[in-house]
Amino acid sequence: MHISRIQPELLDSSMPRIYRSLCSLLKNTRPHVVRTVCQVAMELYKTVQCTQRPEFDELVSMLLLKSTHTNKGIRNDAQRALDSMVTHLPPGICIRILTNEHGTRNDAKKALKAMMGHQDFETLFYQDVDCKIISNIEKQLICLKYSQIHSV
Repeated sequence: MHISRIQPELLDSSMPRIYRSLCSLLKNTRPHVVRTVCQVAMELYKTVQCTQRPEFDELVSMLLLKSTHTNKGIRNDAQRALDSMVTHLPPGICIRILTNEHGTRNDAKKALKAMMGHQDFETLFYQDVDCKIISNIEKQLICLKYSQIHSV
């Protein structure tokens, strides 16, 4: 983690291997290991901001699954890692991963609501997301936008 704070460019070539290692550690049954991995992912999203596929997609998918874990600590750490992703990575990448991954519906809704607050959301969304996906989820988008307006 220290290297990611000082010279994140040194980690770029190793990020696929790091993401694979994090994914395998997320499968661990020990809660403290899983929580540590979530915290590492949160830090990497802040500092390195690497989105190399398919390893990045797999890590996000596993974090989405962990955000519904029965252990409150794991659930909170996974959610914070996903929040860090949404905050520090470009909105287009976040939209792509959340519309393509098959995480839980509620977590995808939460993340999408958070991204809808971004000033360039609509432009990036309609630019980066496939038209077929947009037509399939148009009603849900309108409901989310409407609920966001009325919750403020």
